[in-house]
This record gives sequence, C-alpha cells and structure tokens, in this order.
Amino acid sequence: MVKKVQSSCRAFSLMELLTVVAIMGLLTLAALPAMSRSQAGSGVARGASDLSGALEMARVNAMALNTYVWVGVKTVAANDPQNADKTDKVLLVTMAAKNGRESDLESGELIPLVKPAQLQRVKLQKFGDTILSDSGRELDGVDDISEASLSPGFQYSGATAKGSYTQLVQFDPSGGVRIKTSLSRVIEIGIQPSLVADSKNIAIIQINGLTGQIRTFRP
Repeated sequence: MVKKVQSSCRAFSLMELLTVVAIMGLLTLAALPAMSRSQAGSGVARGASDLSGALEMARVNAMALNTYVWVGVKTVAANDPQNADKTDKVLLVTMAAKNGRESDLESGELIPLVKPAQLQRVKLQKFGDTILSDSGRELDGVDDISEASLSPGFQYSGATAKGSYTQLVQFDPSGGVRIKTSLSRVIEIGIQPSLVADSKNIAIIQINGLTGQIRTFRP
C-alpha cells in the first residue's frame, strides 16, 4: 500500500501577496528621487564635458583654418512641438565662415564643421555670484550666454538640430572669443538638470576671452 505524503507547503493568501506588492511599490517610490538625482548628475557631468569639448574643438579649428567659427547654443524644451523625443536638451551646432571672414555670419555663408551635439536632460542657466564663489571662478565682467545674443545669428536646417541660433560663441583666427559685438573678457555658460532643481548639481563653463582657456566649475 502506498501512503500519501502530506505536503507541508502552503500557498500564499491573497492578502499576503497584496502586502508584498505594496511593500515593493513603496520601496520603488522611495528609490525614485535618488535615481532622478543620479541621472541628473550624470547628465550634467556629461553635458559639461561635451560642451567643453565642443568649445575647445571650435577654437582649435578657428586658429588652424585661419577662419571664424561659431558655436550656436540652444535650449529645447520637452514640450516644444518640434521636439520629437520630448526630452529637455541643449543643442550645439558648430559653423565656420566659408570665406574666412567675420561678415560670413551676416551673409549666411557658413559651413558646418562637426555633427551637431545634443546635451540630454539639461538646460542653460545663469547662476548668481554666491554659487561657487570660493572656487576660483571669475565673477567680474562676465558675459553670460543665457542673456546675450550675437546678432544676426544663423539658421540651421539639419534634422537633429533644426532651428534659429542667436546665442553664439564666436572664435576668431587668433583664438579670441566673444558672445557680443565686442571682445569678451570672460564668457560663462551654466547648465543644470532640467528635471531636478539642485544648486549642488550644476556646471559652469568659463572661457577666457583673450586666451581661450576653458575651465569647468562644479560644487
């Protein structure tokens, strides 16, 4: 005769399953702010690196090619009708004077130098003097890209960065830099996360107008 072996295992009740699911949900919600801060920090760090690289490349090309080079900077909001992926971003487009003249900007005789860059999940921001004031950052006579335009700007028709660019950093053949009609002593470009407002999660790129030296400051 074969005896039945009674199993000691029992199934979970519906209430127990719901409790576990609820606990998992609470843990996930608790982790979301930290994940957002981590992603934002990564976006700012990468954005600062890409932006500094684009500016340095533009300056090198201006001197090497003996021409004028402009880096157009533009913030695109997630709700912009022309923004296909619905993500906040900063666009960078680098254009060179076709004939080596500063007037090529006004006549529209420009040629793209490199593929446009997209800095994801960040936006341009002008920062007050109290932020990073003890880091060696220059505070006097700064021209900030977020509130300055270099007329007339240019139109770019490429699919990944289409639009009008009036926030320009100009590099001349000698390595001089400006964002207004006169040579800038110091140029500043600040970026911060587009989703999480955090004064400790920012990056400030400064360019010396005479030497072209680029420095990045972070808290």
